[in-house]
Amino acid sequence: MIREASRGHHGREKAEEVKAAAKASVGSTWAADALSFELAHVVALIGHMDSEIAALDAKIAEIVDGPMAELLQTIPGVGPVNAAVILAEVGDPNRFEDPSKLFAYAGIDASKFQSGKFDGSEQHMSKRGSSHLRRALMYAADKARMRDPYFGDYYDSLRARGKHHYVAVSGVARKLCGVILAVMRERRPYEKRPSIQSRRKESAAD
Repeated sequence: MIREASRGHHGREKAEEVKAAAKASVGSTWAADALSFELAHVVALIGHMDSEIAALDAKIAEIVDGPMAELLQTIPGVGPVNAAVILAEVGDPNRFEDPSKLFAYAGIDASKFQSGKFDGSEQHMSKRGSSHLRRALMYAADKARMRDPYFGDYYDSLRARGKHHYVAVSGVARKLCGVILAVMRERRPYEKRPSIQSRRKESAAD
């Protein structure tokens, strides 16, 4: 191990020096056998976790390299990692009747606080669904509103109505749910849409 870690600079001689130094250094002699067993168990556990991580990395790479992941990455704000999360969490897109079912599954749907006679007037994200999908959608939405005029205009319209940044981003995430389902069901890349402002200009010109 020392030879490998030092790239050949040190070998058994250095290992013996370390061993001798360890025996003469400050250490615990109480319950040495138990501590030695515990250390061996921790080392084995680290090795097992490393192999599990390698297997997961390979699976993620397999998913990301697939054609559906490539299609999802045509959506503004959706990168390789988010595409893998969305694919893993959504699975078969046909199990969601409409976009509202998907963002409810992600816990982005609004919930209203009610307690006794008190009826809260403010709506909050329910956060009852998949936290992994919710994080992926919110991250993608924040990027999409900066990169795509269609989503950017919608975000700006919500902010102009006094909505908090987080609420406006969640609104963009809801729109992304519809786009994601369309891309996955129709198996075609995202087509850039005209922004709200450009459509207004076209309507005014007509």
